[in-house]
Amino acid sequence: MISSEINFIDELSYRQIQCELKKRRLSSTGKKIIIVKRLKVAYENEIIKNQLSNVTKFHDLPNEIYREIFDYLCSFDIMHSFHGLNHRLSEVIRDIPMKLNFNDLSQIEYKRVLKHVVPKIIDQSVSIEIGQSYKMNRCFSSLYSSESLIDSFIQSLDFNQFIPKELYLLAVVDKLFFLKNKMASSTSADPTVIAKEIKAQLKQAREVFNQKDYSAALKLCEAIVKKDKTCYTGWIMIAACAQELKQFHQAESALHKAIELDENQSVVYQGIVQLSERAPGFLNESDITSAFRKLCSLTRPTDPTKFFDHAKKYIEYLKKKIEVQPVTTNEQTNPYRIQLAELCKEIVEEKRLQLNQDDERHYRLLSTEILATMKTISTILNEFLSSNYFWLSQSSSDNILRLNYYEKYIQSICQMGRSSADIVDYCNECLALFPNSRIAQNTIIIINLETLLPQIYDSLAPIAKLTDALNRIRSDENSQISIPAICGKAYFSIRNGKYSTALESLLNLNEEDGYHLVIILKMVCYAHLHIIKETIDMVSIARTKLTNFIVKDVVSSIESLIDLCLALITYDQGLYEKSIQLFEKLHHVTNKFHNRAVYGQFNAYIKLNKPIEGRTCYDTIKDNLEPNQELSCRLQLAQLEEYPSELLKIVQAALKEANENEELFELTVQGWLSVGQAYLSIQRS
Repeated sequence: MISSEINFIDELSYRQIQCELKKRRLSSTGKKIIIVKRLKVAYENEIIKNQLSNVTKFHDLPNEIYREIFDYLCSFDIMHSFHGLNHRLSEVIRDIPMKLNFNDLSQIEYKRVLKHVVPKIIDQSVSIEIGQSYKMNRCFSSLYSSESLIDSFIQSLDFNQFIPKELYLLAVVDKLFFLKNKMASSTSADPTVIAKEIKAQLKQAREVFNQKDYSAALKLCEAIVKKDKTCYTGWIMIAACAQELKQFHQAESALHKAIELDENQSVVYQGIVQLSERAPGFLNESDITSAFRKLCSLTRPTDPTKFFDHAKKYIEYLKKKIEVQPVTTNEQTNPYRIQLAELCKEIVEEKRLQLNQDDERHYRLLSTEILATMKTISTILNEFLSSNYFWLSQSSSDNILRLNYYEKYIQSICQMGRSSADIVDYCNECLALFPNSRIAQNTIIIINLETLLPQIYDSLAPIAKLTDALNRIRSDENSQISIPAICGKAYFSIRNGKYSTALESLLNLNEEDGYHLVIILKMVCYAHLHIIKETIDMVSIARTKLTNFIVKDVVSSIESLIDLCLALITYDQGLYEKSIQLFEKLHHVTNKFHNRAVYGQFNAYIKLNKPIEGRTCYDTIKDNLEPNQELSCRLQLAQLEEYPSELLKIVQAALKEANENEELFELTVQGWLSVGQAYLSIQRS
């Protein structure tokens, strides 16, 4: 037991310590702490006893006894327990060889020993036991912050005295040399001292710069960044000095260093802009535009006035770039035009600037001029362009310009998908001021026509608004007949079954506003006139024109109308099974063509000699058929089902009604064919 091995110290005088220690040969590992504590207690007790008697005291022991005692103790414990107790002990400790034993030390003990003990005994060290090397590695980097301390530690050790098994020593030495080289490259001074020195040098550099001694200022700044490479102001001043000295490459390099340190400071981007002005053509255009954009984005949230100043310079730069662009430049992909328009948008939308009307007009006109020449722009810029037209239509004093902006605004909101009700209201507002506005008149006709197309076969469709719009154009003697007006007339012809008349009016029209209506109406005419090739062509084109509709709610119904025409022409091609499938497709979506689709299926089933399916279709739609269609269906069913007596009654009734009221009732071609076939069947029977 440890306690039994060391209790003897309490009973012995210090003269007996040497003999007892040699006799017991106690190991310093595991027991040294208790031994040290007991020695302290014995020492204190000895002092007390010495005050009462003349026995030998601990400090009366000769130096040889001290050395023998210290031989059994760890060097770190010797320093911790005895160094500094008195001058004599300190002198004895200073003369004895020290063995650095790092075994079984915790990380906290490592740090304490390395910081407070090792520096005092470096000169006396003759051996080292490393223990767990990873603890050493974790401690050296934070504690040995001085190059001189590392030097003294390395140089003082006589490595020849180390026992061969201490192979970990090499790792420690490598670590120490690494730290030494690392710290040799950086300053060993106090950071606060360095900061004060740099501050003073920066102040001096500014004074020299203001005196226009740019070379001296540059040297000072180079010394600053050599001492502290993270000094942002130092790099900025290097760039400024280099610009003045026309050392543009050094200026550019310094500016990029500053951006690496902090990319959210406007001063560095001001430096890039100044460099581009001082050395035209030196910097890449992308660097210049990026600097302008960054300046605007950094200053807009905090300082609108500075933002406005930077934006104006940026606009002038962009205008020059646009002017020198070659004629073949594709405006759709021209980044300078896009950037200029976006910048104008930011200016007019920045409410804190409080622009006067003239300034706002200037930037709105500038952006409008740029955007109006581009065929394709983003939704955001399209909305901005539309707002420009509206603002200009309300603020312009010249009536001709005002009408132009009114009409441009109408066209823009039609493209943007605004509600048809809002568009009609604005058209009426325009017509109240400018009754002859062709754009407003045509837009109202287009919207009414688009709304009525899903009801093209409905005799009860509300056509009053379309009629009023067409009458307004007819009353204007000076206006030319427009495509929307022609489409309006063709629509009424189709409703009356006059497909040839409607088609004739739609041929040879140029593609302009409302041309998508021309395609749809021509498709309907071709389909009902059984012109196969042209119908198929119009069906393909019509599908591509659906995005041109202003009234978005009718697009699905127009798709159904396209499918109906395709089914009709498929029937005409003799593909009855396929036409039945196409007609069936129309039943699964909401539209007003269900009866037409069922009637088409009836005819296809009759052609396929399927009276049961035909009878089902007939029963479904017989109440919604025109009289001639209903008669034709009954004739075909009676003929297919082979009821001669029924056929005879139908034929006699049809002929009688036709003779009595020929104008009100006319059999279709199919109907008369059915009558003829009925006569033949009766004759054969």
